[in-house]
Amino acid sequence: LEEDLSQYGRALAVGMPAIIPQGMVTVDINSLQEVLNELLINAIKFSPEGTRIILSMDEIIQGSHKQLGITIQNTAQASILTDEQGNQAIGIPQNYSETVFDLFFTTQDFSERMPHEEWPSGSGLYIPRKLIKRQGGWIRVGTGTDHTGPRSAPVVRMTILLPLENE
Repeated sequence: LEEDLSQYGRALAVGMPAIIPQGMVTVDINSLQEVLNELLINAIKFSPEGTRIILSMDEIIQGSHKQLGITIQNTAQASILTDEQGNQAIGIPQNYSETVFDLFFTTQDFSERMPHEEWPSGSGLYIPRKLIKRQGGWIRVGTGTDHTGPRSAPVVRMTILLPLENE
């Protein structure tokens, strides 16, 4: 996707894990590659030109379950969505954190289909979540603030969660 990233004025940064994941993940590598591709394309579409996209991986512990978390983070931009108070949202407001995974849900028309895009027109988050769910995992969305750049910036994080088995 280097060509797409440079064509649309985005840089890719790879983050180092806070905790080195220990264990084994069982996935269909082709499906995982397709999902990562689509989430990266989504990050390009919904981030301002000249910003960076961060790909990172961490071990996440939820209760007694260890998971591998693969996160794609992009700088958020103004959206046509509104938050719970009716204000224009930057990124994905909390009240849409599940709706964005609905079939045919879209917030804007990206008129130019990107060369490596497999699932356009509102299916770009629906299908990846279904593919990951079939492998015992999940995709979640979250928002936050990136304090690592020259100034703080709102971000959207898409995280793929996959069961991490002990070796």
